[in-house]
Parts: sequence; structure tokens; C-alpha cells
Amino acid sequence: MSKVPVPAADLRTGPLGTPSLLLQMLWGILVASLNFRGLALIGQHQAPLGPGSSMNAALLALGLIIALMVSVRRSPFVYAVGSAATLAFAGWTAFNDIVSDPSLWASQSWRIAAVALNGIGVLGSVLGLVNAGLRWRSP
Repeated sequence: MSKVPVPAADLRTGPLGTPSLLLQMLWGILVASLNFRGLALIGQHQAPLGPGSSMNAALLALGLIIALMVSVRRSPFVYAVGSAATLAFAGWTAFNDIVSDPSLWASQSWRIAAVALNGIGVLGSVLGLVNAGLRWRSP
């Protein structure tokens, strides 16, 4: 029994796409921005906002949201894989933000903001997996 896309289960609510995609895009843009900001601070010989300022993390976040934007309407399977990758990235980063040494952060508020930001990524990814599952349910 093959599974076919169910157009009626598409959760699009407006011209910008699904709520899950919007949350994932927000997460990716903010993660990239914070990492670029941290790298700029390091370049100015200042302490970064947190312990994980990385060009690789910024580019990975941007790559994931581009893949998600392209695949959301074309391939529910690829969208589900991208959402799972985003879930893993955001979840692992949130876990590390919680257990890392507080002295590695510029302030406690930046640490809380990082956990909340990655919570947005986790929420968007879970909703994305639900969306993909609804689009590929059996008739």
C-alpha cells in the first residue's frame, strides 16, 4: 500500500506557508544572527554572547531553513527529514545551553534567550513533523 500526499491535510494558513515553517524560519534566522553577532564580537576582541558562536552553526541553520522552504510544498518526505534535522540541532543546542557552565555566557538573560530560541526551533520542528505526517497519511 503506497502512501500518497493528501492535499486537504496541508496546514498552510496564508501566503507565507505553514505555522511550522514560519517558526522554523524564525529559529534559523535568529540562530544565524546570534552566531554572526558572536563572531563579530570575537573579531573585535570582546566576549561572545555565549559559548557556541560558530560560522558552521550559522550556515547550517540557514541551509536548513532554505531546504525546508524549498521542500515544504514539493516533498513532504524531504520536509520531514529537514524538520527532524532541525529538531536534533535545536534540541541538542537547547540541552547544551541548559547544562553548560553559566560563566561562559555574557549574562544569564542571554542564556535564557538561547534556550527559548531553541525551544522555538523544537516546537517548529515537531509541528513540521506532524504536518508532514498529516500530508502523507494513508487514504
